[in-house]
This record gives sequence, structure tokens and C-alpha cells, in this order.
Amino acid sequence: TAGTSKPIAGTTETIAGTTKTTAGTTKTTSATTTLPSTSGGGCLKLLDYGVEFGDQTLTTAASDVTSPIFKPEIGFPMGNSLQFLLYFTDNGLIVFPSAESEVYRYTNPFSGGFTASSTIPMIAAFWADADLSAGATVFYQEYHTYRSESPSLIQRVEGIIKKYFEIQYKAKWTLKITWDKIPAFPASQLQSKTNTFQAVLSTDGSQSFVLIFYKCDGMNWDVSTLVSTNVLIGFNSGDGYFENDKQTELTVTERYRPDKYIGTNTDLKGLWAYKLIEGSPQKNYRAECLNWFLSEPDPANWNQALFSCPCTFNQGQAENRFRKFKSDASTKLLRPTGPNAFNASLRCIYNRKNALIEGWQERYWVSFRQITSLTNNQKFDLDPYNWCCIKVDDPLFCSYYEMKRPKDMCQGYRAPTAVLALGDPHFTTIDGLNYTFNGLGDYVLVNVQDSSTKTIFKLHGRTGQTGSAKATNFMAFAAQHLSTKNTTLQIILKDNESINAILNDQNVTFVLLAEDTSKEIYEDGAFSLEKSASGSTITATFDGGISLTATAKFAMLTIAVFLPEDYLNKTEGLFGLWNRDPNDDLKMPNGTIIPINSTESAIFDYGRTWTVPTDRSLFTATGLSTSHNDSFRPVFMEDIRKFANFGAIAIVCKNNTQCIFDSLTTGNEEIGLATASQISAFAIQNSTLRSFPPFIEGNQVIRGVLLQKITSYFTATEGTFTAKISQDLNLTANGTLTWIPRSTDGFFLEIEATGSNNASSVVHPRLVLCNCNNNGECNFNETLRINGSSVYKASCRCQTGFSGSECQTETNECQIINCFPGVNCNDSSGCGPCPAGLSGNGEQCTDIDECNDMNPCSQNATCTNLIRSYNCSCHAGFSGNGTTCAAILCDSSPCPASYCDNGVTCIPEPTNACSPSCECPPQYQGDRCSLPTSQFMAEPLSTIPQRRVNITLRLINFNSSILSNQSSADLMNKLTREKVLKIMSNIPRFDSNMEPVFWALSGRIATAVASSFNYNGNKTIIDFLNDELINEIIKAFNKQRSRRSLQDETVDFETVNRDDIQDVKKVLQYELLSHFSCNNTVFAGYVVQWDEQDGVVCRSPCDMDHCLNEAKCQHLPTGPQCICIPRTIYSTFGDRCEHLSMNLRAFFGILFGALAFLLLLLLAIFLIVWKCKTSKRQQLINDTSSTGSAGNTTFSWQKNAWHLTSKMESTSILPSANPKNLSSVSWKPHLSSVNLAKISIQRPSLNKNDADSGQ
Repeated sequence: TAGTSKPIAGTTETIAGTTKTTAGTTKTTSATTTLPSTSGGGCLKLLDYGVEFGDQTLTTAASDVTSPIFKPEIGFPMGNSLQFLLYFTDNGLIVFPSAESEVYRYTNPFSGGFTASSTIPMIAAFWADADLSAGATVFYQEYHTYRSESPSLIQRVEGIIKKYFEIQYKAKWTLKITWDKIPAFPASQLQSKTNTFQAVLSTDGSQSFVLIFYKCDGMNWDVSTLVSTNVLIGFNSGDGYFENDKQTELTVTERYRPDKYIGTNTDLKGLWAYKLIEGSPQKNYRAECLNWFLSEPDPANWNQALFSCPCTFNQGQAENRFRKFKSDASTKLLRPTGPNAFNASLRCIYNRKNALIEGWQERYWVSFRQITSLTNNQKFDLDPYNWCCIKVDDPLFCSYYEMKRPKDMCQGYRAPTAVLALGDPHFTTIDGLNYTFNGLGDYVLVNVQDSSTKTIFKLHGRTGQTGSAKATNFMAFAAQHLSTKNTTLQIILKDNESINAILNDQNVTFVLLAEDTSKEIYEDGAFSLEKSASGSTITATFDGGISLTATAKFAMLTIAVFLPEDYLNKTEGLFGLWNRDPNDDLKMPNGTIIPINSTESAIFDYGRTWTVPTDRSLFTATGLSTSHNDSFRPVFMEDIRKFANFGAIAIVCKNNTQCIFDSLTTGNEEIGLATASQISAFAIQNSTLRSFPPFIEGNQVIRGVLLQKITSYFTATEGTFTAKISQDLNLTANGTLTWIPRSTDGFFLEIEATGSNNASSVVHPRLVLCNCNNNGECNFNETLRINGSSVYKASCRCQTGFSGSECQTETNECQIINCFPGVNCNDSSGCGPCPAGLSGNGEQCTDIDECNDMNPCSQNATCTNLIRSYNCSCHAGFSGNGTTCAAILCDSSPCPASYCDNGVTCIPEPTNACSPSCECPPQYQGDRCSLPTSQFMAEPLSTIPQRRVNITLRLINFNSSILSNQSSADLMNKLTREKVLKIMSNIPRFDSNMEPVFWALSGRIATAVASSFNYNGNKTIIDFLNDELINEIIKAFNKQRSRRSLQDETVDFETVNRDDIQDVKKVLQYELLSHFSCNNTVFAGYVVQWDEQDGVVCRSPCDMDHCLNEAKCQHLPTGPQCICIPRTIYSTFGDRCEHLSMNLRAFFGILFGALAFLLLLLLAIFLIVWKCKTSKRQQLINDTSSTGSAGNTTFSWQKNAWHLTSKMESTSILPSANPKNLSSVSWKPHLSSVNLAKISIQRPSLNKNDADSGQ
């Protein structure tokens, strides 16, 4: 249908004054409406449905049926709100309840249609009282198409919506419901005329539609048989947006035939289309979240080798792998400086006290050089978090986000280990050993290997002489990282406090960092550089997590290197062997280890072993002088101690060895003090990296009930909790949490623990609150967040009789049922009686067949049943009002005495000249009722058993203490007997109740009543009592429930279920047969039998092949009699003509006649054979006579042929000159015994062309 133009069919009229109410306001609109039309337009086929297409079925055999509840995850927009529950009924109605406890039948449509005050969202596909009790089926199927692919059926739905509403549309959730061959109520009377139609609900999360298909020629309810002709088509959003379709304003017959009319908003017959939202589409964050979730790959595809969030903000600031980003005023944010191999990253969020709130893995790393990385991070990481965890109050959606962006709570964080080289130069190894080495030249500071012992990182340092002093300092560093992309960085001292960076032999161009204007950055994939605004500090971070920071001051370079734990036991160089044992840190390249307490001179010699050969140097920058000098010997500490001012400098340096050394060797105290300051700062930085906060353990979800005290316990490793006291909650310093929820208002809960190192950690438990008012059961598996707080509200499963989100509303009968049109509803007793001419419970009413039930007409009249009435018309020959009909002509022509047999009354027939007429009962037939019938209903004997059941009832509002008060107990007994008798009297074939028995049950009163019902021979009655009685009893009791008090002198019972009713006596069909007789006829011999259509019947043996051999059976008063019919050659005899006798004269006559015929036949065959043989002989003689020209050879017949074994003489044939004649040759036969069975004779040939002609 998509892509075709949309013609306008029918005529239009302007309807003014339509009222819609939204959010407390009333607005009046003027709408142009297309009147229903039957002209033009085709008829659209229903969407495929049935079990073979994957549909489920609603097949409960009952007059009112509701479907399971559907819960679209993204919700279903209706009007201006989002609905989350829906179900449908057999009556063509779709309902959106506010709670699962509010599922009602809604049997009858609203007489006035939908109004602005209608608060329950509904869609009326074809709302009229239907009935599935005769076995009709409703098919349904739910479709989830959140991803791009859609089955062809959904594509067809999308095409229809696109065409008629002229929008782009992609369905995400669809429900197809098909009411297939559904009869009207009551199905037992109306199942021959059915309706078939289909409703398709579809939404993309922001807007929603319903398509209603009425099958071509499939809407066939017979209006003339319906007791109510109300039908409703349209919808109501529950917040003031509704539509009552114009189809229901047509005549009664027309409104029931929507398949014949062009539908609303379409140009096709039988197709209706409604848009169900008011105004512009609203953003649906559930749909956005779910779409994102289903389109995202598994995190295992991209989160390999990601770092873990630092446990405190200070830890992240103390190392180089993380960078601070802007965030809101209440939080701080860190992200890695570089991505992993899949360009993924982390988002680590901290509170203002530097405690980690939450961390999330991010699929897209944020690069300041690539705008697309910011866009992708916002689109695929931050926006989905906002949709799933902030905008949606259902925690299930935040769990969806966590499944695609795993949470990181620093559980895998390992702080890197830092090493330092500074000043004149002083080294701190990775294992923490301090020493001084004043070599002059290029040296290996550290080589790092991977697991295969391949070197992946190198760091070289170049020293220069410090002025004229016998000391050196670093003037350049060169680092190289070897991976899929090799990176070589040279850091060169430009002047006293300025650094130049050369990357892969190219000068680096930095850009200003928007997040922090005190820094400039350079990024290239996982490699990044940061330079301070002063240019004195450069930080480099390499792929794999290795980083370094170089600082220039006093024309000296200082370097700090940070190594992840991955490289433990994989280092060498002046920074030592990292194995957490400083004793082997002074290890030479050849493996020799000198003691850590060696003299400075020995250490100097050790250091020189790590000199970088010229051909392996990483330094390539032009203008960088080499200063290698093997003869250079620095001054050692033992020499410095002899300096005159040693004591004074020691005081200034507070005995810091490095400070003293640098101050005296350079002659500049400031350099020494700067060295001491840097060492102190490095120690603080190392301490911060290793300062972990307490680890908090405790329940992450705490469940509570309103006004009830809940206690939960938390523990923190080496920490103390921050106490909190509020109206609802109390947290002690030892971690004991006490919660007494006093309202359903939300609040924010953060539990904080602080360690002795002043580092803190926090957890945010989820508080789940239940408030079901003691009228329901808490469902903690379905919760909603309250206003973005820490408090979540659990849903309720309400007890019968209560509804609402908190089971706070006691339902009345008028909420549960929808009475028949014209019937008033009472909140306590329910629907009143059906209107005159109808019977039922007030909710469902059926026409009273007065002709069948009341026999209101004269026996001389014909009764015609009408809806809610009847008509009596006198027979021909009678006159009157039908109730009384007097004979017109037959007063003077009475029947002859005893005209009708078997006690049947004779009535003169006015239409037949007042001739006598007999109306026979079922067991007789014939003009005078003198003949028996083949079958009639059997008569029950007095011994027929009764159907008995025992019913257990629980009384409402009666306390078991009443049993001890005789007068109260007697009153209760009386009221119970009356109430039970009143209820049971409405059940067919009810006979009596036994005296009820009472007992105490859990503080209440229970009673048992034994009830009896009468069987008869009618199959319908027997099947009802055996198969349907218990359900009918349950229905009768539950429909008659009331809530009147004891003071009103009535009782009521709790809901009755199947377990409350036990079979006491149930008689099967074959057991009933012995309790019936055929004594209600004068004809003997009838047999009691079971008939599958009628029940227990008396059947004539004549109808049961009583007489054999085609004998004629007649039923006489004495019983069946067989009249044997004689045959030509045999006859029958016996009571049932079961014996045969032979007629010999006829037998022999037939036998001899057959033999004579056989003899004549043989004679004819002999003559024919003889004639044929004679003809063949004559032909042979003629053939031999015609060969006379063949020479002197002659042929003749010999009477007796020779014996094949006799001796034969030689003979000759005379020669002839004529070539045509035989030549003179000699032949002599030689014969021996021949097998006679193999002899064949060939006729001689005289043709010269034969093969033998030359012999």
C-alpha cells in the first residue's frame, strides 16, 4: 500500500464542540470528519495470523475472557502520557491499566461512548459483548523490532502508517490481536454468525498508532438476534484525548458492518487507522536506551587492557596516565591520557572529597585533537548514560547500560611505581635504593622488556659537566617505545628552565588544553605529551602505561619515570632491577652485582658500565653536544666532607645528603635546596600513589516497608564511617544503618568511610521501599526510582478486592463489572436485575424465550419469540388475542368418543372442516396415536441417584468467637442457610441443601454445605451436572458476593475456588441406565439405551436390526414381531427369521436347467471345431495340386506314418535340364531316436532362391 496517493472518499461535515481535557484544562476544538462511506476503495486483507505464523492463542471457554498482561519495555504513548501495562478482552477492547490488579472484563461498551472524563486508557477495536464459550479463538503475537531488521508483516504495518499519516516511521514494538470467528453473547444461541477482525498496536517509542482491520465479509453478527446493539469503535487516552468513531453513529445494521465502509483516516474498506498521541512526538528515553543497548557490541570486543580507575582523585593526579577533565560543581572527573588498542577509555567520577563515586568504561576515548572523538563519546557513551540511568526511573535500564559499559570501581587499580633521577645526579631506583653517580656521557637509565624478553622501552640520559665543578647533571633524555608504532622522544634542555621536545626527529607542536589552560598538549594515538605553560616541565605517556616527567631548573634536568606493575622483574639499567629487593639493584650489564653499601668510587665504576655505545645512542638532535669523557673523575662525598663550609651547608640542608652534595659541588645553596624540595615532593607523590581508601562492604540493596525499622550493617577496612542522622535514617561510626521509612519521599544516601591516611571511599546503597497497605504483597523485583534519589519504590501484587499502585483502594462491584445497558450498579451488590424481557446477572443479559420457558400462548396459538418480548397468534380456525383462542367453527363438531388411542386427547381441527385430530406424545405416532415410535425419552425410576457436592465456604466479617454464643451462632446459621439456598436455587436441577456445619478457621469461621441436584435422562442436563456444575457454583457464589455487615442481617463469603468444592456423588452415563424404564408406553419390548444426542432413551428393537434376513419388523403391544419373507429357493423361519429352509423342487429345476444349457454349449463348440478342421484339410489339398510343374516328384498322404526309428531305404529323384525343375541328386535319410517333445515340421519349399536350391 505504501507509495500510492491518498484519495479522499465520502463526504465531510464539520463537527464543532469536541471537548478534550488535558492536565486539568479544557479545550474545545473544531475538527473535520469524514463520514463513513461504502463507495470506492478496495478491501485490504488481514495480516497473517494463526499458530502457523507464530501466534499464541486465547482459547479459554468462557463468556468473558481477558488476555495476559503485556509490558512493553519502552512503554506505549497514549495521549500525553506513557503507558506500561495493557491487556485485551474477548469483547474487542484493549485496556491500559495503571496496576496489574486492575484487570477487569468490561463486558459492555459505555452507552455514551468515550468522554473527556474517561480516565482509563482504552482502544475499542469493536467493543461489544462477545462469547468464547463455544470454542472461538483470539490469536495474538508481540513483535520486538528495536534493531534495524523487521519481518515482512511489520514492514507492511510501517508502510500503512507511512502512507496514511505521511511520516517516516520505524516500529519498535507491535502487538497484533486477531479475533477470529467470534460469536456474540450468548454463543450457544448465536455461534453461527461470527465476526473476524484484527487490531495492530505499534509504537516507535515517541508516537503510537492502531490499525484495525475488519475482514471482508467477515463481520456477520445478526443484529436482529442481539439483545443490545451498542458497539463502540475509537480510543480514549485517559487524559482527555479521545475519539468516538462516526461508524457507531450509523443505523444499527450499518454500524455492525464496518467491513463494508471506508475506514477513518484511510481510503480502503474495512481499514481504520488512528494516531494515539496528542501533539508532537515526545522523546522516549526508554526507547533510546534500548535502541542503543541492542546496537552495541559486546564490551569484550573493545575493553581489553583498559586501566582501572584510581581509587581516589589524588591517586589519579599523582600519576601521568590520567588527566583531569571538566565536570559539574559537585564532582571531579578523570580520564586516561590515551586509549587502548581499540580506542576505548574510562570515565572516573569523584566527589569533592576525592572519593570515587563511580567509574565507567567508555567505548570512545576523548581526544582533544579529534572533534569526532568528542562527538562519538557524547553520542555513544554520555548520552546513553543519561537516557538509561538518569532519565529513566526503572533500574533495569541502567543495568542495560552497565552491560555495555561495564562499571569500574577501582577494583583492578594498581598504582605505578615511580623512580627519580635529579640534581648532581642522584638516583632513586625502582626498589627504593638511593645513590649518586656523576658520570659524564650517555647512560642507560632503564630498559624494559616484555614477557618474551624483548626490549620494548629504552630511556637514555645524557650528562654534562656542571660548570667547572667536578660534578655532572642531566642535559638531555631520549626515550624510545617499541610497539606496532615506534616512538622516539628526545627531551633537551634549552636554557636554564626551558625544555625542547623532539618526536621522531621532528619538533613537536603543542596546542593549548581547553580543560586546563596552564598546559599544552600533543596527542598521537596512545602517545601523549603535556607541557607546562612555562615550558619547564614535559610529561610523556607511552602506549602500555609507561610515563615520565622531565623538569628543567637551574640549567639541570630532573626526570621521574612511572612503571606499571606489568613490568616487574623486566627492567635493567641505572634504575636497577625491579623485583622489590634493593640489594641487587646495582647490577651490571654482565650480571655482576656490587653491594649496595659500596664506596662512591665503586658505585662510580658500576655506573660507567651502563654507558651507551655511540652506535646505539637514541640522541639524534642536531646541535646537541656529546660530553663523553672516560677520564673524568667527579668529587665524591668523602671529599666533600673535607670542605670548610660543610657544617654550615649541612645545617642549611637539614643534613639532607643530596642537598649538601649539590650545594657544595655547585657552590649554590639554592640548587641544593631545590634538590631537597624535589626529593620531598617525590616522596609525597609516591605516598599518595600508595594511599588507598578503606574498602566498604555491606548490602548494596536494602529492602524496607513503610514505618517498619530496618537495620543493615557495613564494615570498612581500616576506616571509620561518617555518622549521619536524619528523620528516616541513622548511620553510626561503626557502620550500623537504621532506616525507618516514614514517607515515600526520596532522599540521597551516601555512606562514607575515611582511613587513617585521610583517604575516603563511598558507597550508595539502593533503598527499596514497599508500601502495600497490608492489602497486597511486595514485588521487590519491579521497582521505580523516586525522583532520581537513592530510594526506589517496589510494586504491589494486590489482594482480591483492592487496587491501586499501593493497593490503597478497595474496589467496589461497579469498578469490577460493567452492567448491561439500562441496568443500575450498586457499589456493594453489583448490577441490578436485567431489563424486562431479559434474564441474567445484570452484567450479561439474554433474551427470555417466553415461548419455551413460560408457554404464555394458548395451546391453539403459535408462539413467536421476539427480543425482549413474544407474540401469540391463534391457529387457523381459532380467534382471540393469542393468549386465549376460541374455536371458530367446531363447537358443534366434537370428536368421537375414544377417537385417539392410548389416552391422547382429541381436538377438532378447524382448518380441516373440524375433523378430529390427535396430538401424539413422543412415544406414539399415527393419525390416532395408535402406533409406536422408534425412540423416545426414558422414564426415570424413583431409584435414580442424585448429584451431590460438598461446598466449603469462609464467612467474611465473622469472628470465630461467635461460635461460643448460641444466639449469634443460630442467627449466623439461619442467615447462611438462606443465603446459600438463594444462590443455589438459581442453578439448574438444584434440589436441596443439607444443614451447614460450622468450625473455626484461623480466627475466622468456615462452613460446609452438602448440596444435591436431580438427574434426568436429558444428555444436556447430565453433561451439565457432571462437567459444568462446579464451575457454575463457583460463578454463582462469586457473582453474588456483597459487603453488607452483620447488622444488615446478611452474610457474605470469601471468594470460592475449585479447591473449595469436592465431588461427593457423580453418576456416569452407563451407571444411569439401570435407573430408567420404558413403562410410559403400552408397547412392551423397548430397550433402555444411551443416545449421544438425546441421552437416555427407549429404543424399539425394530430400530436395532431385531429381525434378520430382511424380515419385516413391527412393534406390537406385546413387543416386536418379525414377519418372515419367503424367497424363490429358500424360506426363513424362527422368532427373528433367523433360520433358513431349502425349496427342493426349485433347486432341482434350476440344477437340471443349468446342465441342459451346459450340454448345448459343448455341442456348439464341437461343431465349430469340426468345421474349422475340415476347411484346413481342403486348403492343404488345393495347395499340393498346384505344384505339378515341379518335375516327376509326387506327393501323397499315407494313412499311417512310419515309425521314426524304422529303417529307410535309399531313393533317387530324377534330374531335369529345366533349371526350374528338381535336379537328379541322391539322398539318404539317417534317422535315430528323436525326442518327440522337440519335433517341429517345416513345410517343403520349391523356390529356387531358397538356400537349398543348389543341392
